Amino acid sequence: MLGHHPRYAAFMLRRVSLILALSLALQIAGQQARRPAPATHRHSPSDLEVITLDPTGRQKPSIFLSRAYLSSLPQTTTRIHADEDFPELPTSGTRISGVDLETLIHAIDPSNPNLAAVAICRDEYISPFPSQTIGQHHPILALTMDDLSPHAWAVKHHTYDPSPYFVTYQNFVPAFHILAHQDRAQHPAEIVGLKLLPTSLLVAAITPPGADQLPPGSPILDGFQIAQQNCFRCHNSGETGGKKAHRTWQQLGEVAKSRPEFFADWVHNPQSIDPKSKMPPNLKYDQATLKALTRYFQTFAP
Repeated sequence: MLGHHPRYAAFMLRRVSLILALSLALQIAGQQARRPAPATHRHSPSDLEVITLDPTGRQKPSIFLSRAYLSSLPQTTTRIHADEDFPELPTSGTRISGVDLETLIHAIDPSNPNLAAVAICRDEYISPFPSQTIGQHHPILALTMDDLSPHAWAVKHHTYDPSPYFVTYQNFVPAFHILAHQDRAQHPAEIVGLKLLPTSLLVAAITPPGADQLPPGSPILDGFQIAQQNCFRCHNSGETGGKKAHRTWQQLGEVAKSRPEFFADWVHNPQSIDPKSKMPPNLKYDQATLKALTRYFQTFAP
């Protein structure tokens, strides 16, 4: 019979495959058509501002992504894990749903998947996510907590409000050790913006002079690697870095050069010098780690 002929069977298989592919394409097109479009202005306090820099450092016009837009992207769900470095965030057990930074970057700029991201928080704290870090740890921009917005969840539990967005992970495993510094999970909260830029531009302003001439294992290079993750969040060099601390990279360099012992003591335990200091201590840093940071920052002294 014709139905059992090999050519007919192959023809029907190709036809079914074509129909399935067409159905999937139409489904994706329908989802994209229903997805809210990015806006050129903020319409709601929960809109996420996205700033993109081209390879020359030129800033493109900002776009604003609504919570509805972010929710229309593929979602990841996990249970949050408590982190002693970020005690203000919810403890373990809370169910989190959100969008991977990889997915979000691809939705914004599908032609350049290797962009770095900088989470910008309400208080001018920032968290840098180089493209390698994003690929290793798959950070999640959290949209809901136990099916509630972060604000509604915080009101219900009478606790800290990390809204509109914060970053968490499914399973963070440290990727490196430098002296006494271990790779740390970045948990920025109260995120109001996201800056996307080539990774090469991310740390250009805080790269020590002559870095390419320094040998591997140089204290200056070790300090540079640590500072990228730990100091960059609250201190800035020009428009690069966080501004929460209101102390620039160059001011830190001046202190490191003129008062190296004071600088090291401050990094190790600022509350021992000023009990009102809001800077987190680094009690696990040994003398070699503190020396590396001091040597690094000295290169930025005026």
